[in-house]
Amino acid sequence: MIKVDTREKQNSHITKFFKENGIEFCTDKTCYIGDYCNTENPNVYVERKNSWDELAGNCGRNHDRFKRELERLDDCGGKMFIVVETNIPLNEWKPKHARKMTAEQMDKILTAWAHKHRISIMTTPKEQAGQWIYKILTGVKANG
Repeated sequence: MIKVDTREKQNSHITKFFKENGIEFCTDKTCYIGDYCNTENPNVYVERKNSWDELAGNCGRNHDRFKRELERLDDCGGKMFIVVETNIPLNEWKPKHARKMTAEQMDKILTAWAHKHRISIMTTPKEQAGQWIYKILTGVKANG
């Protein structure tokens, strides 16, 4: 069963995909790590971001909160996939708001995180996010 964090917002396109495809999920519990996990493969997690701008917030002003989440990931020996809903490659991203974070800076942070923690970053169009989240959670072994 797929567990969806109750704090996850604006994910109706994902839960709609789950419902339309008969994928069992629950939203009554918060996830220890990430926004989505599979109760049958609990060491694989998905953190969904609706844009590079949202992820930039985790790299910048919300860094401490996200760092604690990555530490929990390390403690359990899990793997996290950060799924960014966008068609824009990071090197072409321009922040919507005047921020100090640039694509180059964010790439350096994400590369460092990927070397230190078991994370992978992928992009997908919003309309395919549910499909990718399901595939990640059901097709990846915890030690993969």
